[in-house]
Amino acid sequence: MEVNKLFLAQRLYSTMHNIVLRKENGRKNSYVKIDPVPWAIEAFFRDNIVNSAATYHEVLMKKRKLFFDLDGPPNSFGQKEVNELIQACVNRIPGIDPDGSAVLVLWSTEPEVKASCHVVFSTTLIPCGDIAQDLMTYISDAAAFRHIDMKVYTNNHCLRVPLSKKRGTNRQFSCELSGDFLSRVLVTCSRTCLYFAQLHSNSKTKKPVPFEALHKDILLWSRYITERVDTGLSFRRVKDGRFMEFDRNQGGYCRVCSRFHERENPYFDLKSLKFYCRRGTKEKGVTIELRF
Repeated sequence: MEVNKLFLAQRLYSTMHNIVLRKENGRKNSYVKIDPVPWAIEAFFRDNIVNSAATYHEVLMKKRKLFFDLDGPPNSFGQKEVNELIQACVNRIPGIDPDGSAVLVLWSTEPEVKASCHVVFSTTLIPCGDIAQDLMTYISDAAAFRHIDMKVYTNNHCLRVPLSKKRGTNRQFSCELSGDFLSRVLVTCSRTCLYFAQLHSNSKTKKPVPFEALHKDILLWSRYITERVDTGLSFRRVKDGRFMEFDRNQGGYCRVCSRFHERENPYFDLKSLKFYCRRGTKEKGVTIELRF
């Protein structure tokens, strides 16, 4: 295993790209490149970013780490919700570093104005492209999920770097001024990465999520529904942290509404504990009591 890690690290290092930052100073924007090595990163931050009136954003390249940008009103989430989100990723997303200590969390100053933090999996890369739907498939039931800015996974987006003040404010993401630490927290600095997240757009291709990626209670409900309500269903994802969506594999008679279904896909409301077959309105839902 150590040999494989060393080989992957050497390969990543040999194909590294410069870190590209966008400098915003008034109405003028300019771009700078930094060598992806600790001493160069620390020198640039110390000379150009700390105590600067300009705002710097990291341009999100194709090769980037797994990260989350969380925002919300004051006191809307805290370390507890962030820890739950991290644990959900570690337990469910295939291919990522199982060591939770490799995850770095940077909190923004002035929490009384806005709750905001960056969560960076410093040793895990993600596929290029929009992974928002993939993440929703695995972790949408986490309490902090609704605070994640999903737009940052699309093209032409940037992420404000640590120690750089938001334009017009004194808010910044605090961290130590260390080249080693900054190289781990910058999402396009791939030199620290040894793992690659295996995201396959389950929600787009309608492939069921592997059972081992689910919370125990979700797994229990999924098995119960497919066995007791409709055996022609396969679990797809949890949407908005509340609705378990299923795919109907084939047409058949529905024991909920006593009608024949073609391809309508049902869902289960984890809050009200009602199953909806999607034939007509929500009035078709029935309450399911889980018995052992």
